Amino acid sequence: MRRWGLIVAVRRWLLLSLAVMLLSAAPAGAAPTWLAPAKLSASGQSAEAPQVSVDAQGDALAVWQRFNGVTNVIEASSRPAGSASWQLPVVVSSAGDQASLPQVALDSHGDAVAVWLSFNGSEYLIEASARSGLAGSWQVPVTVRKLGTMTVTEPRPDLAVDAQGDAVAVWERVEGVKDVVEGATRPAGGAWQAPETLSSTAEGLHPAEVGIDAAGDAT
Repeated sequence: MRRWGLIVAVRRWLLLSLAVMLLSAAPAGAAPTWLAPAKLSASGQSAEAPQVSVDAQGDALAVWQRFNGVTNVIEASSRPAGSASWQLPVVVSSAGDQASLPQVALDSHGDAVAVWLSFNGSEYLIEASARSGLAGSWQVPVTVRKLGTMTVTEPRPDLAVDAQGDAVAVWERVEGVKDVVEGATRPAGGAWQAPETLSSTAEGLHPAEVGIDAAGDAT
């Protein structure tokens, strides 16, 4: 019993010492504050529907839709971790298409995936693009799903990306006289897989939401 009591006492002393060390190492000073707002989109043109994602290192990526005087385009801008400056925005969407409602997500390496709703003049599409690292270029957009000539009341797609870069997107689509929920996946660095129907029996639907865990399992 004496030996056990000595072990307990030593453990308590070690935990107390560790707590004191942690408190001593805590930085002193004022609480962190927000940086001044930065204008990312071009002046004089309407921009809306922003979305942002931040990776584990603190790298940030923002996307939004902007009217360029002719059509709506999807733009993106990055801010490296620890920097106060955002990079110049770049157009991500296809030229000539009417693009809207973007979603974006970063993985643990700073690789990005973005999806959005697009209208090419004859039908609606779910389109996507990817980028490798903060210094990488956005890939040419690909069509994940052709939605047809009609869209649902709230056509916003949703997107999730895990730490490895595996992506999953979901959306609603008009099928005959009903709405259905569909989803598609993209393995890290790969191509989008064929869409699957997730729900086709609900009497009424709202915008779909999706999440993905560290193992790549999606809900």
